[in-house]
Amino acid sequence: MTDQPGNSSLQAQFRQAYLFHQNGKLTEAKSGYERIIIEDPEHFNALHFLGLIYFQLGAIVKSIGLITRAIGINPEDASAYVNRGISLMRLTKAQLHDRDFARAA
Repeated sequence: MTDQPGNSSLQAQFRQAYLFHQNGKLTEAKSGYERIIIEDPEHFNALHFLGLIYFQLGAIVKSIGLITRAIGINPEDASAYVNRGISLMRLTKAQLHDRDFARAA
């Protein structure tokens, strides 16, 4: 996790959401990240980590969209590209599985 300059209240909220995330409390972390994004729609870390939560929840398309938004804000962050790549791989595999199952039916 990298620090993001700005509002100290948002930084505190992010730290709390991130702690929830690290401890597997995805519902609480998701709510925290979403509150941050409402206040600051371009909060790179909140967008990126909310994308990771959606990945963990199996909402791959939503994950890709959020991480892509984060990359638009900070195109220099390599971890966001890696995480989007992992999400894209999962989506591609799911699409291939769906195609194979459809052919088998």
